Amino acid sequence: ETKKPTKPTKPTKTKLSKKEKEKEKDMLSEYRPLFERINVEKQNNLERRNKLLSGLLSCDGLSSLTDCGDDEERQILMTRKLELCAVICDFQIESSVELTRIENKKDLLLEVLQCMSSNKWNSIKLLQQCIETIWINLFRSLPDANMIKTDASDDEMDFRDPSWDHLQLIYELTFHVVTNTHIDKKTMKKHLQGAFLENLIHLFSSADDREPQYVKIIVHAIYGRFMALRKSIRKHLSDYCYKYVYTSTLRDITSWQGLPEILEIFCSIFQGLNVPVKPDYHIVLRNVIVPLHKSFHLDEFHEQLLQCCTQFVTKDPYSAPVILGGILKFWPKFSPLKEQLFITEIVHILNVCVRHPNIKQSDPAFATITIAVLNKFVQCMTSPHHQVAERSLMVWRDETVRICVDLHREKIWPNIYKALQFNKEKYWLSAIRNINRQIMSDFKRRDPEFFEKIELQQQSQQNDSFSESNKQEKISERAARWNKLRQLAKPKNNNK
Repeated sequence: ETKKPTKPTKPTKTKLSKKEKEKEKDMLSEYRPLFERINVEKQNNLERRNKLLSGLLSCDGLSSLTDCGDDEERQILMTRKLELCAVICDFQIESSVELTRIENKKDLLLEVLQCMSSNKWNSIKLLQQCIETIWINLFRSLPDANMIKTDASDDEMDFRDPSWDHLQLIYELTFHVVTNTHIDKKTMKKHLQGAFLENLIHLFSSADDREPQYVKIIVHAIYGRFMALRKSIRKHLSDYCYKYVYTSTLRDITSWQGLPEILEIFCSIFQGLNVPVKPDYHIVLRNVIVPLHKSFHLDEFHEQLLQCCTQFVTKDPYSAPVILGGILKFWPKFSPLKEQLFITEIVHILNVCVRHPNIKQSDPAFATITIAVLNKFVQCMTSPHHQVAERSLMVWRDETVRICVDLHREKIWPNIYKALQFNKEKYWLSAIRNINRQIMSDFKRRDPEFFEKIELQQQSQQNDSFSESNKQEKISERAARWNKLRQLAKPKNNNK
């Protein structure tokens, strides 16, 4: 017998008690004013936006800034024109109305910028309108770089923001505002601190590589002019680097965006430091600059990172062990490119340390880290990757490295000789063996007597180890023969 399909049962609604209903009514009555205020603000903003969009279409009726008689009238008109620019145009729509708005907004911004560059202004209302226009146009949600589809015919495959014509002018407006010396610094600081700075530094992550360059210029100008904001700027820049170091993965292709520009700012900050360097900057070096060496995309910003490290060591040579120790700690195991970059950076830092007038190479702190670094070079000499081996072999021709080797030759030369001998006999590439032969002849020419001494020591150690291994082999062979005789001497049990 076929069973009739049962109808799905409707979920039973739980009845609320009187207390629960009263409680719900109380909550609604409590939050209703907030919801109403949000709706009113949303409606007002929408009405204002529509008003500004219609004003952009009819802005031809506004008088020119060059026709204004006095500064007050000119600043009022600038405020009016910037208010019309406090709205975002849609570059995806190709209608004639929207194209007219785009062109009118561009003309208004160009006119205001030209007037600002040739005339003084100190109006607080104009400043507030500038900040509002900057805020609405710049501080927007950025597109996800991993989801951007660029033109396949473009070799560089770079993303270009369609609204860049307006954004570029807004960035120039921001620079004019930040560098305006006719407004009190305290008043300007109130508008720049807090969320403004945080949102500005967030724009370093823009996928359009032109935008971080403008952000770098503006942040650098703020840092140079406003002493009270310097600590917060360093904090925001450090937070941006922390986010990359501790959340990025190998698949995040563009997560490093903005780091070259941030490192350039740090480099200029380090360049202007007074000696002795304050502990705050040592914290930035240890917690921000050094951990960036373990990133997946080091080749994208290593040049700027190298400049930061060398600049800091120039100001404070006793920070070199921190940097070199961090490089050794984060030494890559599966990235030959990073190994070559690390070798180059170490040579630059050693060069600064050796030539610095306030440093002694005999200092135990420097001696320990120098020996560790030179031993790492020795390990890289026998690397199976030929480019790493070649780069580490060519290091020994650098004058700075030669000075370090001569200072610690009793500990370093034997290890160098072992690596050279290994490459001479067993390295797989003939080109590396030829370079190895040249380096060995260079060491012989520099100090023939000491090289001969090391050679004799290594040969005697090899002979001793060879004779010791022969003894062990004979002992093991003799024990094996005795075991075989014992097995043969055991009586056989014949089961009848």
